[in-house]
Formats: sequence, structure tokens, C-alpha cells
Amino acid sequence: MLNQCLNNYLVHSDVLMIQWVAYKKNIINLSELLKDEVIDSCISSKAVQGTCLSNLNKISQSIDRSSATLFVETLHEKTFQDAEFIAETDPAWENLSEVLLCYPGVQAMVYHRIANFLYLQNEWLAARIIAEHSHSLNGIDIHPGATIGSHIAIDHGTWIVIGETAIIGDHVRLYHNVSLGNLSVKKKQEWSKRHPTIEDHVTVYAWAIILGGETIIGHHSTIWWWAVVTSSVEPHSLVTTEFTTKYYDKRDRSEYENKQVSDR
Repeated sequence: MLNQCLNNYLVHSDVLMIQWVAYKKNIINLSELLKDEVIDSCISSKAVQGTCLSNLNKISQSIDRSSATLFVETLHEKTFQDAEFIAETDPAWENLSEVLLCYPGVQAMVYHRIANFLYLQNEWLAARIIAEHSHSLNGIDIHPGATIGSHIAIDHGTWIVIGETAIIGDHVRLYHNVSLGNLSVKKKQEWSKRHPTIEDHVTVYAWAIILGGETIIGHHSTIWWWAVVTSSVEPHSLVTTEFTTKYYDKRDRSEYENKQVSDR
């Protein structure tokens, strides 16, 4: 009798598992269709089609339709802005279509914006599935809860990590291996601000680590490669690493003119 009950439970569990796996595959397929249509619309300079909104509603029928319509239009606009911002300072591209089709940072941001919209609609599982799918494709790990502005350039992007409560402004450039993480926290702090804030017009170079919910990187600042930042930085700062972290005011070139660093 016990064996029979156990067998029935296992069969029932297998059915449930298959249903959830099918759900995950469906979410991934719909997110890919959404991403492809948005990028196609940017390349052809045409407005997004109704199928884009339809695919979003297929992910969750409980989404407010007016909010979804506005989001789809914004997604198209922000994707194009991201591509243009990347193109401004990257000499490696031949045309904007190449940036939209091939650059992992553009792809990752489209997925993130879809995931973030679903996250804000309390569709947390669908949001996380899309975020992890993007992570597996692009090597860029962005939690769907992260708040990210417009004109975002993720250069190369491999091993970038952006935590759930991170806030990133507009015209921000992130290079590969950047981590926007948290200091040691406990599960009960899940609703607290645990990850840093990056204000507008900031560049963060490769391997830089910025930690802590109270850490704010002021606008127009530059964080050098390998820098570890655990406290706030004033606007127009340059943060370098020479055995210890050093701070400069970028508006006074004389302080670091022999460092041969970029104005960005």
C-alpha cells in the first residue's frame, strides 16, 4: 500500500514537473519573439507591431493593457537609444544594424526591460526566467528588479553582475566584469536597498566592484578598472587604484594629468 501511494505521488510529481518545464520554455520563447520584434523595428525604423503586445499578454493575461502598450512603445525607443549611445564611442562597428543584432549589451538590455516590466507587474517567476535566459545567452547577469535608465552602453559585458536593488541612471557605460553588488546581508533584509546607485553620465571600467545600498556614485564620475568602492563618491569624481583607492576631482585636470586617463 505504501509503495502504491509513493508511486502515485512520483507520477503526479513528474506531471507537475513537466508542466512547469513547459511553462518555462513558453516564457523563454515568447521573450525571444518580443526581443526579435523590437530589434527588427529599430532596424527598419518602423513602429512595433501588435504581435509584440500580444506576446507580452501571452506571458501574463493579468497585465494592465494600457501599461503594456506604453511599455512596448518605450522599449522600442530605449533600445534604439542604447544602440546609438554604444555607437558614439565604439569604433568597432560598421553600421547600426550590427550593433542592434550582434552586441550582447543591447540584447541583454532588451531582455532586462521585459523582465523588469514583468517584475513590476508582480510576475516574478516569469521575470526571473527571462533574466536567467538572458544571462545564459549573454553572460550578463542583471536581476529583473534592477532599475536602469536610458542610453545604456554595456561594452562586451561578460561577467557583469547587477543586483536587484541597484539603480542606474541615464548615459551610463559599464565594461565587462563590473559588479554592482551588496555587502553581507541576511534574508530578512530582502526589501532593503542593498545595491549601489549609479547616477547619470558615469563610466565604470572593467573589473570594478561597487558594493552597498548606501553607496552612490555621483554623476559624471569615472571608476577605474579594479577599483573597489564601498562608500559614496561625489559628482565628477575619478576613482583609481594604486594599492589603495584614490579619489580625484575630474574638473581639476592638474591633479591627475600625468595619469593619462580618459575624460569619460
